[in-house]
Amino acid sequence: MANFDIDPVVMMQSNLRHETFIHKSPPGTPTQRKIADYLSASGVFAVCVVRDPDGVIGFELSNDIGSWEGAVIAALWTTDKTAATVVLTSATATVDAVPSEHAAVDAIVCSAERHSLRLFPHESVIKRAANAVARLDARMDATASRGGLKAFHAEYRRRRLDARKQGKRFMSFSMANRRLRRAIVNRLLHDDTATGDIITEVFA
Repeated sequence: MANFDIDPVVMMQSNLRHETFIHKSPPGTPTQRKIADYLSASGVFAVCVVRDPDGVIGFELSNDIGSWEGAVIAALWTTDKTAATVVLTSATATVDAVPSEHAAVDAIVCSAERHSLRLFPHESVIKRAANAVARLDARMDATASRGGLKAFHAEYRRRRLDARKQGKRFMSFSMANRRLRRAIVNRLLHDDTATGDIITEVFA
């Protein structure tokens, strides 16, 4: 399980909605993409309340906030996909066939309580992830200033040149850097000790 440092929900259902409902779709800014990558790597999963094009309310599981656009109107996060699946299954079985937005959120909360599973409100999760991303950015900037990324840059240039000689396309530097960040996040978050060279992992 990932060491994702967020406080559990300890409030009543009526007080959850302020931080649960998503008032704006996540914009595709670099920071938001970093947050999306961080959440995906952390292993946490959201039970989402969604509205389809016909206005019908339903549920789905997701940890990719970059793909939510306007369909997801509320989200409560769990520690992992297994917990999210339990909550989703229970909520779907107990809610009305065509629930309201608030009834759907209440069903998620009640289902989690029924199975003694923790929930984390969306706004709190995003804030914590944003803080973690900022700390990671600062660490990478400090590493770069000390020349700690020279090996990564050299390997990127070598592989890009090899691909060009073979008439092949190669990933952009921004994509390579994003994969490096994701590899670092995976190693920072998870308890199991990663093995192998991280640069080789980035370009695999």
